[in-house]
Amino acid sequence: MKQFLKKFLYFLIPFPLYILLVIVADPYNYWDNNILIPLETKLEISRELNGRLWKVVQYSKNPKANVMLGDSRVDIINSDRIKELTGEDYFNFGYPSATLEEIIITFDKIKELANEKDVKLKNVIIGCNFNLYNKFNNKNLIEATFNSSSQVDYILNGANIKAMAFCFYDMLTSSGSSFNTPDMDTAAFWKQQIEGPASIFYRKYGYPETFREKLQEIANYCSKNEISLTFFIPPTHTDLQDQIAKYHLRDAESTFKNDLIKIGKVVDFDYPSPLTSEVKNFSDPFHLNIDLDTILINALIKDRYTYCRTSTGTQETHP
Repeated sequence: MKQFLKKFLYFLIPFPLYILLVIVADPYNYWDNNILIPLETKLEISRELNGRLWKVVQYSKNPKANVMLGDSRVDIINSDRIKELTGEDYFNFGYPSATLEEIIITFDKIKELANEKDVKLKNVIIGCNFNLYNKFNNKNLIEATFNSSSQVDYILNGANIKAMAFCFYDMLTSSGSSFNTPDMDTAAFWKQQIEGPASIFYRKYGYPETFREKLQEIANYCSKNEISLTFFIPPTHTDLQDQIAKYHLRDAESTFKNDLIKIGKVVDFDYPSPLTSEVKNFSDPFHLNIDLDTILINALIKDRYTYCRTSTGTQETHP
């Protein structure tokens, strides 16, 4: 028995050490402890490794009245730049590779978090392109992430081990992060993005009746609680837009846009225009260059519309 207890104690020793290391290193900045790992390193590495966990932790600590939700096409919009241009304080809940299912769940969760902290939601912007409006595109990683936002669950989250390993390696080697660097030349990467992800999104499509109903529920909640709701269709390059026709989904795309117009205000950038036809305006076919996010901010928050159409009848204008 004594031998068993001795082995059992040896087995338990690593757990207190692990807990202590997570608390001190705090890779996702739960306690704002930046002594062991600098905040700059966390922003560069932890946030890139698991953007969902990073944003859930930050919003849970400090809910804001203005929020943006979507995938990486929303994530490129800089919250500090919004503050600079408009004076409005927004929290950007854009996740890389987010699905519409995750966006809807995120709205429900932040609504609860805001209510718990007596924060009244004021403005909600939901970014959604046609490729997300598909009942088969329903991956859901965000619900488990929100369930990991308590202190105990955060400490036990395995994502901390990977983040700490990458952060410590970066600090020891000064190697820098390269998570988003394509391992091919620009032309090959552009072609790969067109032929790869587009095929995954469009080769199997089903009308998302449940998603439409849930978006309507969000609109009803916002209307009832005097929350301004805007649906935002981010710009993609025309090379990617052409894939919709290739897969014979133009009618489905029109239905998608009409559904959003029936539900609420829509600001649509995703159609052929001088903005979306220029390769130089994009980092890849899916993403507008980050330094052009002012165009999006002006339209979404300041009602200054350039290169876009709105459901209120505002016509596109070009500089």
